[in-house]
Amino acid sequence: MEFSHHQQFLGLILTSFFNLFPILTNLFVSSLSQQLVCHDHEKLALLQFKQSFYIVCAFDHDHPVSSYPKVKQWGSYETDDREDCCTWDGVKCDKKTGYVIELDLSSSCLYGTFPPNSTLFSLIHLKKLNLAYNEFNFSQIPDSIGRLNQLTSLNLSQSALSGQIPSQFSELSKLTRLDLSRNGDKLVSTHLDLKLYNPSLHTLVRNMTRTLDLTATALSGELPHSIGNLGFLNSLRIRDCQFSGNIPASIGNLTRLIRLSLSGNNFDGDIPSSLTNLTQLRVFGISSLKVRTGDLRSWLPKFNKLTALGLGSVSGLHYVNQNDLSFIANFTKLVYLNLTANQLTGEVPHWLINMTQLTWFYVGENQLQGPIPQWFSHLTSLRSLSLSHNNLSCDFEIFLKMKNLRSLDLSNTRITFPSNTSINSSFLSKQFDILNLGSCNLTDFPQFLRKQDNLQFLSLSGNNINSTIPKWFMNISRGSLLLLDLSENLLTSFEHSQLVLPWTSLKFLDLTGNRLKGILPYPSKTTEIYLISHNLLTGFIPQQVCFLSALTFLDLSDNNLSGEIPSCIAKLLSTSLVALNLRGNNFHGTIPASFTRSCKLKMINLSENELNGELPRSLANCEMLELLDVSNNRVKDIFPYWLKSLSKLQILVLRHNYFHGHIPSSVSNDDFRSLHVLDLSYNLHTGRLPFDYLQNLQAKRSSNPYEWDSSSIIIPSSLLVFDMTYYENQIYNYAITITVKGSERFYSRILNVFQFVDFSSNNFTGHIPDFIGDLTEVRAINLSSNNLDGGIPASLAHISVLESLDLSLNMLSGDIPQELAELTSLAVFNVAYNHLTGPIPQGKQFDTFETSSYLGNLGFCGSPLSKKCGKSSLFPPLPSKRDQVSEEETPFINWVVRFLGCLSGLIVGFVGGKYYITDRYHDWFMKTFATKRWRTLRRMS
Repeated sequence: MEFSHHQQFLGLILTSFFNLFPILTNLFVSSLSQQLVCHDHEKLALLQFKQSFYIVCAFDHDHPVSSYPKVKQWGSYETDDREDCCTWDGVKCDKKTGYVIELDLSSSCLYGTFPPNSTLFSLIHLKKLNLAYNEFNFSQIPDSIGRLNQLTSLNLSQSALSGQIPSQFSELSKLTRLDLSRNGDKLVSTHLDLKLYNPSLHTLVRNMTRTLDLTATALSGELPHSIGNLGFLNSLRIRDCQFSGNIPASIGNLTRLIRLSLSGNNFDGDIPSSLTNLTQLRVFGISSLKVRTGDLRSWLPKFNKLTALGLGSVSGLHYVNQNDLSFIANFTKLVYLNLTANQLTGEVPHWLINMTQLTWFYVGENQLQGPIPQWFSHLTSLRSLSLSHNNLSCDFEIFLKMKNLRSLDLSNTRITFPSNTSINSSFLSKQFDILNLGSCNLTDFPQFLRKQDNLQFLSLSGNNINSTIPKWFMNISRGSLLLLDLSENLLTSFEHSQLVLPWTSLKFLDLTGNRLKGILPYPSKTTEIYLISHNLLTGFIPQQVCFLSALTFLDLSDNNLSGEIPSCIAKLLSTSLVALNLRGNNFHGTIPASFTRSCKLKMINLSENELNGELPRSLANCEMLELLDVSNNRVKDIFPYWLKSLSKLQILVLRHNYFHGHIPSSVSNDDFRSLHVLDLSYNLHTGRLPFDYLQNLQAKRSSNPYEWDSSSIIIPSSLLVFDMTYYENQIYNYAITITVKGSERFYSRILNVFQFVDFSSNNFTGHIPDFIGDLTEVRAINLSSNNLDGGIPASLAHISVLESLDLSLNMLSGDIPQELAELTSLAVFNVAYNHLTGPIPQGKQFDTFETSSYLGNLGFCGSPLSKKCGKSSLFPPLPSKRDQVSEEETPFINWVVRFLGCLSGLIVGFVGGKYYITDRYHDWFMKTFATKRWRTLRRMS
């Protein structure tokens, strides 16, 4: 068979192709390989960046993506110099140049301080950088960020960054997407927030053309009008910042916005009418604002594409009837609706019945009333629901029928639970992730909980559950439970006695305010907050507690625990603990002495125990310390002047101990500069009043009348919030016992404006200084039961907020300054048992004080005493001859009286001292010669 020329030619081509194919393939692969192999210097930079951090993975349910160490699989430059870094996890290179242009190390378990000269910033071709959800130990964002001037997208959210946002951000001229949200750490200090001073927000955002997210950063001031110049911006999120003033009308120019979140700021004024221009909005949030919304029906319906609407706690909505919001039902695509805390009235909104797309619905903390209707179970798309804190009642079976419901808050509602036999078994097997049944008048553990295997959050607090904690309860959700709150019930014990609790992922455990007996339960090592105060626990603190390395809050107060405080608490736990409360137990021995330089403690309360020895000098390492209370113990030491450098120390309570000696003078105006409560009462201090420390008290500085915050610690939402409606930032208030207005009082919450000084029941001598009147914000002063002499300073009249002044049981002389009658806030005034003379001031508050305030001063006259003031009281006559003789005899009489006084004092001092120096008789001595001293004199009168 003969081939044509055409066929021969085609065959030649095919033969040549098959011969050349392997060569061409190799050339193509080689070419492709050469294009993708990364540059050596960038590979080295990536490896050095990896080596600058530890790899620490801790699964966090708050992160949207599970963490895994992407860099762990990166190669080593020494072991294989041919490895291509462009193939590494999280790295993307330009196909033509081989330069690294994208780096995504989000949720990569990076832990450590961000080096200011990090090799990361040598990757100058980067266009996208994502370091979100890592732990950079509150580093500052390095100035070198400005070298990455090709960046178009930067995500540094939730990575524990703090400090000033560097001005070099203004050099990132191509940046269109920026996310700096949720950095800082209010748990440790607000000083660790991410701040913006220079550049200003105007400078920072001038290049933003797509998305800007600054959620939960410590920005302040007014939102600049220039924000309206970012015409291409489609997402603006500045939720939970500190912006104030009016919402700029220029936001109405951002007509491409699909997401606008202004919630949680300090904006006021009116909602700008220009917002109605934002017709493309899908997400709109103005929760927790003090703005005037006007009639929502006139402008909100124009956002007809909304899928998410946040109107929680908007002052302009207060006391609106829910029927006035029925127009919301026209948002047929709405999946998220927040109407929390608006005092809405009426019944459960009937207009919800057709909102079948609704997935998240929050209407808690309102004034809705009546039964929850059966049709509610038809909202089958609901996954998260809060009806808490209303006057509602319901049959729990309604919620068991909602197949997609995973998160439910019914706290403070009246619930009827069906029996196991009365409903379909398929309903009983329904699983929840989040369940809040606090304050629902429960008397037993709901039986449907037996089947719950996936709970992350469970609260049964504030009920009347009067039983043991059953065995079956210890088996629910063992691997998933993160937060368990059984506080404020009548629980007595665990049915299955065990030291170690079974929930392996637990972060938050609150058993406060029950009747639990037995030894201290031991939670899992993941526990961050452990509160079990006000119970009947006995035994000691096990050494194993020091292995709870994640612990930040430990409150064992008001139990019957005994033994010594483990020394490892100071050495190991102080590096994680923020609050340690062991008040009201029977601990003895010395206070642990090894507080390290990495101490994070803000509160230490060891009061009302039997601790002895000295205060540890290592407490000076706890630079974040705000409260120290060791009152009602047996501590023997001098005044802890070594704590003067703790610039954040606000409350120092040393009452009822053996502190003794002269208090040294202050050498700096910064000594104890933040104190506003100082209680040294019932100790053995001598010498003059500690004038210097009084001068440095925070009280002398004028308080901001708007800052009524209490001294407290914020339990951050990152520990507690699995859904926004359940737990916002929780407050752990500082609580102390002090003597105010003549009696001991327990304060569970100390306002920052409450300034308090108590030096009573010591052996201080000398005059009360005139500058005491400079302490213009002090609310209570107690200098009673000392050896003070001289007069009462008229400058006290300058303390216009003074509510309690106790100068009794001293040796003060002269008269009561008439100027004190101007103290209109004064509720308690006591100058009994001094050497005061003259007329008692009349009018205003002085008309309310009883006779007991003036007893033991033979020279007083005037109301409320029976002795009237005559002219002689005002203008004493010249001395008579008899008076002159008496005056001549006075030195001799005074000498005799002083001799007898010294002799009796020596005897009493010897006998009393013999008892006093022994711990056994400390309480007896204090009660006999201090507390009862005033009562005895009062009875004698």
